[in-house]
This record gives sequence, C-alpha cells and structure tokens, in this order.
Amino acid sequence: MRAFAPELKRKPVVVLSSNDGCAIARTREAKALGIKMGDAWHLARKRPESASVVWYSSNYALYADMSRRMYQVLSERVPAVEPYSIDEMFLDLSNLPGSLYDRCRQLRRDVLDHAKIPTCVGWGPTKTIAKLANGLAKDHPHLDGLCDLMDPFVRQDWYRRTGIEEVWGIGRQTK
Repeated sequence: MRAFAPELKRKPVVVLSSNDGCAIARTREAKALGIKMGDAWHLARKRPESASVVWYSSNYALYADMSRRMYQVLSERVPAVEPYSIDEMFLDLSNLPGSLYDRCRQLRRDVLDHAKIPTCVGWGPTKTIAKLANGLAKDHPHLDGLCDLMDPFVRQDWYRRTGIEEVWGIGRQTK
C-alpha cells in the first residue's frame, strides 16, 4: 500500500474484502486504532477513532499479479517456494551458502527492487516458528523487517515476550 501511495505514509489504511464487507489488511496505524482483522466495515467506519482511516476496496487481480511477481523473484533465488496465501510464501533456505541473515536481507531487497513490494522475512526451524518470526519482523520496527528464530535461546526470549494468541495455528484455539 505504501509503495503506491507515499502521501498516506502515516495515515491508517484498511483494505476491505469483496463487496467491502470487512477489513482484510491493515497498516500498523490502523491496528493501533483497534481495527481488527474481519471487522465489519459498516460498523468500523462509524467509530470515532476511525475518522482518519483511509478505506480501500480490494483488487484481487492486482494482488494476484503482485503475488506472481514476488513468487518469480523468490523462485529464482531459493531451492523451493511454497505459496501459503496471496501474500505469504514459505521458502526452502536449506543448503544455501553464506550467512542466512545476509541472504534473507538480500531476498527482501530483491523483492522490493524487482517486484516493488515491501516485505518482511522471518525464518526458523519449522513453518510455525518461521511464521512467528515473520510476524515479529513486521511488528517490531527495530528488527528492520528481518527476524531469525533458528537459535533456541533467541526463540525462548521471544516466546516469553509473545502472547500465545500471536502464534499461528495455536493461539486463537487455546485462548
């Protein structure tokens, strides 16, 4: 969103589902206002804290094209890419030479340079841990869009600071 609308850099932005039913993507600023994934637009837009929010209808043809471009960049650079959703992919980073951190930083740059999509990269020993790492990379600006959870001591530190509801496939089921 920010890559296409720099003037909205600090405004809260929400992308709506088909027929503008509910929120399906939110900027950090929109999340800070309390807008949740799945919030019904007809209710959320009436809240006083939503007055500054910029609402966009979804454009699935554009998203599919962007996803295809991201996939192409990544598949040229890693042994295997497994799409998870239109904006998320699991990467096989095994047996790659050099520093994993440097490689992931370069992947992030390559996606931005070639596909024009800002991304975050998180990695770990399992898909669940990698997805958690990616969420941390996105939610903690000091990580600069990269989070490595391969080290068990680093993982333990993040586990202590992360609510169970943040863990993909586990959190909401246990709350």
